[in-house]
Amino acid sequence: MKTKWFVFIAIVAAVTIGGIIFQQATAQLHDRSERRFGGENAREGQFMETALDAFVNNAWTDLTFVLKVDDETLIKARPIHQAAYDEIQKKKQEIQEKIQKARESDDRRAALEDLAGMRENAQKSLETAETEFDTKLATVLTEEQLTKLKELRKERREELQERREEAQERREERGNTERGGRFRR
Repeated sequence: MKTKWFVFIAIVAAVTIGGIIFQQATAQLHDRSERRFGGENAREGQFMETALDAFVNNAWTDLTFVLKVDDETLIKARPIHQAAYDEIQKKKQEIQEKIQKARESDDRRAALEDLAGMRENAQKSLETAETEFDTKLATVLTEEQLTKLKELRKERREELQERREEAQERREERGNTERGGRFRR
């Protein structure tokens, strides 16, 4: 009789533990798929937000502290910078709304297609904003100052691209580790 109870309890414990493990594994897969929904496209949106922020914030910092333009020039440049800042904030809001819409969408294929063009559109917006910004700044900066500002922007863009590529490599490495690909022989 004791053996029957022991076997019964062992079976119940095994089923319970198996159920808990299954539930945890399913939850992890669900979490992973939710994080990855939009995957690279969502990350691209976040990357573009960072690039847009970097452009507008670094421009003011560079004018003020690297180029060390005089106060009169800063006063003239402020409305130009403010207009660029406002436009960038509007673009960032659009990106955030698209990402949120994609996450809430029932039609994931259409949402992903919508997100796929986001990086290209944001890149074009950034280039347009930079061109307009530079054109307007040319009215208050010297040629040398404007050239130096563009060089600084180019250096930062290259640094940002390097960080982006490194992050992509780390994600790929983690992906290989999660699936066991890295340790296979």
